Amino acid sequence: MNNELKKDLDDNENMRVMDEYIDLIEEHWKDDITCIKLNKNKPIFTEDDKKKLEENEDLFFDLDELGRCRAAFTCIVGKKLNNIESLKFKSRIKPTAWKSIGCEAIKDGKCLYNRCHLIARQFYIKKVNKRGLITGTRNFNVDGMFEYEDKVANYIKENPEHHILYRVKPYFRNSNLLACGVQMEILDLDDEGKLSYNVFIYNKQHGFTIDYRNGDVYSDNPLSLSGKRLGYNIYVIDKDTGKFHKESCASVCDIKNKKYFAGKEQTIEEKYCKCDICIS
Repeated sequence: MNNELKKDLDDNENMRVMDEYIDLIEEHWKDDITCIKLNKNKPIFTEDDKKKLEENEDLFFDLDELGRCRAAFTCIVGKKLNNIESLKFKSRIKPTAWKSIGCEAIKDGKCLYNRCHLIARQFYIKKVNKRGLITGTRNFNVDGMFEYEDKVANYIKENPEHHILYRVKPYFRNSNLLACGVQMEILDLDDEGKLSYNVFIYNKQHGFTIDYRNGDVYSDNPLSLSGKRLGYNIYVIDKDTGKFHKESCASVCDIKNKKYFAGKEQTIEEKYCKCDICIS
């Protein structure tokens, strides 16, 4: 990113516009909803934003000191839209809090977490950039971000000469490694009344209790882990005794009231006692 432009954007209060709505975001955190509207669904782009970003090609801001994504901000030109069907996504990039957690109860994809693009790939270059990927639940990705990405994609196919300002900013509580969600602001510069959104999409999954500090998760549904675990494991919790066990523990088959956990032993020890037999 051009150094002068980067400084201007870093100093721009609108890059931190979400801060004004954190109380509202937190107020609806426990509600069974995927997203809420911010500022009456009106994006907040300054005149400087509109001018300076039209020719900017670098979409992503540098990662913060914890390695977390900060923001993505660009201008999409419809005639440059990529064909999503030709984009094969394969990446070894591991965003903060990433774990490959499988669960048969998730009908669409069987995976709890996805690598989620702040800017949908059909809107920019084909190369995956670690500054533009966060860990997101399947619901957040499919029922949340996809909905607005599809709206924009369909719109700019019909308006290929238009310029669309597109800004996405993750919201992390304190030093948490898993984002609570993202703010999406979208505006058609050529017809501001036609395409205009300002929403917050929650990074949640029904039926799962997520620890946003590190992405560890509890569920009544059986879980699995794939790839290199790096200290993460699956444990089975006996909800009647309050003890947790390794999956291989002989006593697991006798547990009638089970709960499952995917993550680090240090996390589960904060709530449950370990089995004296299978966990030393």
